[in-house]
Amino acid sequence: MKCLKCFCDDNDIDCDFIILKAGQFYSGFNKNEFGNINIAFNGFPEDNCVFFPFEKVVPTLNSSDDNKKDFFYLFFKNPDKKSINKKDLCKKLYCEFM
Repeated sequence: MKCLKCFCDDNDIDCDFIILKAGQFYSGFNKNEFGNINIAFNGFPEDNCVFFPFEKVVPTLNSSDDNKKDFFYLFFKNPDKKSINKKDLCKKLYCEFM
């Protein structure tokens, strides 16, 4: 995943990521609570965001392997608590895979 390495090099952080397919992840959140978490999608113009509850993007109560196959969780260690540009990271991932 060269895009993650490049992002880390550009931001002077260690490249220490864990990527889990959605089917491999277990959350302690109640499914109803988790379903109400808003996900931000950039709109146009770029500085506007559109928010959707997670359950509208991925049905959490009826989750199946079909719903989970296109989703993943990305974790990284940040022991120095450096501020990173998450929006830039998402753009790099999007450009790499879409």
